Amino acid sequence: LTANFQTVRTSFDRLASKMRDDPLVSLLRWLPVTGDQVRGADHLLAAGQRLIDAVDVGMPIAQGYVAARERHQADPAHDSQLASLVALMATTIDDARRARASVGEARREMAAIPTGLVSQIEDTRVLVATELDRYEPLLDAYLAAAEVLPSALGWDGEKRYLVLAEDSAELRPSGGFIGTYGIIGFDRGRIVEKGFRDVYLLEKVRGLPFVKPPESLARHQLGTSPWRMRDVNWSPDFPTVAQEALRLYRLESGDSRIDGVIAMTTFGMDTLLQGTGPITVAEYGVTVKPGETAITLLQHTRNDPAPGVNRKTFVADFADEVMRQLLETPPGKWSDLAHVLGDMGRAREALAWLADPAVQRLVTAYGWDGAVRQDPGDYLFVVDANVRPGSKLSAVTSRSERLDLQLNGDGTARETLAVSWTNAFGGDGGILKGVQPLNFPNLGSYVRILLPIGSVVTGPTGDRPWKIGSPMDLAETDMTTEAGRLSVGHYHQVPPGTTTLTYHWTTGVVVQDEPAGKDYRLTIQKQPGTPADVIEVSITLPPGATLLTAFPGLTVSGSTLTLVTTMTGDLTIDIRYNGV
Repeated sequence: LTANFQTVRTSFDRLASKMRDDPLVSLLRWLPVTGDQVRGADHLLAAGQRLIDAVDVGMPIAQGYVAARERHQADPAHDSQLASLVALMATTIDDARRARASVGEARREMAAIPTGLVSQIEDTRVLVATELDRYEPLLDAYLAAAEVLPSALGWDGEKRYLVLAEDSAELRPSGGFIGTYGIIGFDRGRIVEKGFRDVYLLEKVRGLPFVKPPESLARHQLGTSPWRMRDVNWSPDFPTVAQEALRLYRLESGDSRIDGVIAMTTFGMDTLLQGTGPITVAEYGVTVKPGETAITLLQHTRNDPAPGVNRKTFVADFADEVMRQLLETPPGKWSDLAHVLGDMGRAREALAWLADPAVQRLVTAYGWDGAVRQDPGDYLFVVDANVRPGSKLSAVTSRSERLDLQLNGDGTARETLAVSWTNAFGGDGGILKGVQPLNFPNLGSYVRILLPIGSVVTGPTGDRPWKIGSPMDLAETDMTTEAGRLSVGHYHQVPPGTTTLTYHWTTGVVVQDEPAGKDYRLTIQKQPGTPADVIEVSITLPPGATLLTAFPGLTVSGSTLTLVTTMTGDLTIDIRYNGV
C-alpha cells in the first residue's frame, strides 16, 4: 500500500503542477466556454490533495497496527494486543483528527464542482465520491472509538467495571436474575484485575443496613426482605438499574472505585460464543457451545455440589474463560468481533452504563445502553419479571404479541394489545429435569406495559386469568410513571399451555402534522433477556385518509396495514398519510 501510494502521489503532483503552471490552462480557466471545466478540475484536484493529506497521516497509524499485530503473533504469551491497540489509539488520536479534517475538506471541494462537465471530470468525481462514501464512515467509526476507548480501558489511570451475569432462565426487566458478579480492571489496556463470584457472598457481610425495595418488588418477590444487588434489575431502564447496582454494591462490599456497570445475559454469551467458538471449562471437563449457555449453566449450578464447594464456581470459571478468549481474539478477527458486539447491542443481549459521558455516548451508539427510549410518537414496551414462586421456567416460556390500533382524525389512537405466553414445561421436566421442581409448573410473572404518557388504559382481561379481574381490578394493578413512560403493571401466573392477556388504551396525540402529510411513528422496544418474540401489528388509517409512504414489509389492504415479524431488536414503524 505504501509503495502504491507513493506512485499515486508522484503522478498526482505532476498533474497538479501542470494545472497550476501551464499558461494554456490558466487561459482556459478564464474563458467563458471552458472556465467551468477547468475550475471543476481545480476543485477535483484540491479534493485529491486533501485525500492525499489524509492518507499521509493515516498510513503511519495503519503501519502501527501491522507492527502491533506482528508483535503479538511473534510472542502471544507476553504481548497484549489490546494494550497495543489502546496505545496506538491514544498516541495517534491527533493524527486521526487531522485525517478526518482533511476528508471533510475534500467533501467541501467535491461539493463545489459544477454539474454538466466533460465525462473525464464527471467520471472521476463519481469515482472519488463513491470511495468517500465507502471509507468515510469507517474513519468516523475509528475516530469515535479512538476518542473514548483508551480512557475507558485505563490509559489515563486504572478503570474498574462491575459485571453482572444475568440468567435469562429467570427473566427480569434488564435481562435475568443476577446470580454472579465480577470486577474487571484495566490499566493502559491491560487487564490487571479479573474475577467472578457468587452474588450471595455479598449478603453474608454482617451489619448491612436495611434497604427498602420498590413496592412492587417487595409485594411479589422479596416480602419483608431488604433489597440486595441480586434483585437490583427491577427497572426496565438500564441506566437506572446500573446506578442502583453501584449503590447497592458499594453498600454491600465497601468497594467504591467502580467506573461503570456491564450486564451480560445468557443470550449474549451465546452470541459471543459465535465469535469465539465453543468454550471449554477445563476444571469441569465441560464444553459450552453457542445456544447452550443457559441450560449448561443451570445443569452445573442447580444440582447439589460436593461439601464445601460453591455451586456458582462453574459460572465464575466459565466467565473467566470467556473473557480470556475474548481478549485473545486474533487481530484478523477484530472486525468480526465488532459486528458480534453490534449484534448483541441490537438484540439487547448485553447492556452497559459507564460513568464517563463521552464513553457512554459510544455505548449508546452501539445500542448497549438499554435505556427506555424516548422517541417521539407512539410507544410500546412489554416487560416481564419472573417472580414468586421462584423458578427457571422462563427458559421454556415464549411470548408473542398482537397489536391492533385505529388512528383517529385528531391524531390519537385506540389500541388493543394481546400478549400470549406459552409455558412448555412438561410433566417429565424436559430440558429442566433436575432443575425445576415438577410440583411447581406455573410461571409467576410480574408484567408491565410501558406506554406514552397520557394514555388512558381500560384493560387487561384474560382468557385464563390468575389474579386478573374482568374488567381490570385497579386494586391489583400498579399505574405509575417509569423512565418517562406510563407503566401498567400486575402479577399473574402462567400455567403449562398458553395464557393470553388483553389490554385496551387510548393514547394522546401521537401523529405529527408535517408539510408533506401526517406522520405516525411507532416504537416497540425489545426486552433484554428474551428470545425473538413474534409480533403482529395492524394499523388502520382514519376514515378517508390516503396512504403516502409506509415502512418496508407492511402489507396494505385498503386502509389497513399489517406487519408480522420477529423482535430481533427494537422495532420502529413509520407511515405517512394525507388526512381529512
